Amino acid sequence: MSNLVDKTPLTAAEVAFQCLALTHAALFSDEVAVTEALLFILLDRADTLYEMLPEKCPICSELPVVGDRYTQNDKGSVVIVREQNSDQVVFSYERYPEASHDYSLSGFIREFTRLEVTHG
Repeated sequence: MSNLVDKTPLTAAEVAFQCLALTHAALFSDEVAVTEALLFILLDRADTLYEMLPEKCPICSELPVVGDRYTQNDKGSVVIVREQNSDQVVFSYERYPEASHDYSLSGFIREFTRLEVTHG
């Protein structure tokens, strides 16, 4: 029998979406007991989301920021972060600043090491 429970950790965006869905359901429920149960679950999801905030998350301090310099672990090439969003990092090799490349955020964190921080 296959495992019916997905144990993959949720992203902050997924938890936030759950919070919105729970809020919507609680607001439009006509049953007091259902509303109370939904609000109880919402509190738990909100606590989970709070724990994902950058100051609570050790890996969040390691997230790339525009302007930071990294070295590519297997090649030693230096790159500069040009853009970063929730799941992608766009960077240029220091030797070829006119060309840009992108990596998934998780791949970038795994395959590059920070050399220099240019932000606060």
